[in-house]
Amino acid sequence: MTDIQFFDGHNDAVQFFAEYRSPGRDFLVRSETGHLDLPRAIEGGMIGGLFALMAKPEHAPEGNVIKTDDGYEVIYPESLLSMPREFSSKVPK
Repeated sequence: MTDIQFFDGHNDAVQFFAEYRSPGRDFLVRSETGHLDLPRAIEGGMIGGLFALMAKPEHAPEGNVIKTDDGYEVIYPESLLSMPREFSSKVPK
């Protein structure tokens, strides 16, 4: 039988890390709970993966999004508008 390596394009393992959520799991230790931990990933042939995190803002946004007939308009903070020129060309006007 041939071993097949795979790359997981989306996994939610990080949201169950002990450092992120209580009670969480230690990703480095085999677990019978959840769909992914490092020992099982290695045994299964996983060579990499992606996950996403959402960072909650420290303060609720106020007045930075305006609903329009076509969708939404985002008002960028002054700090983005005054950044160095090599970066500011990437910020939509």
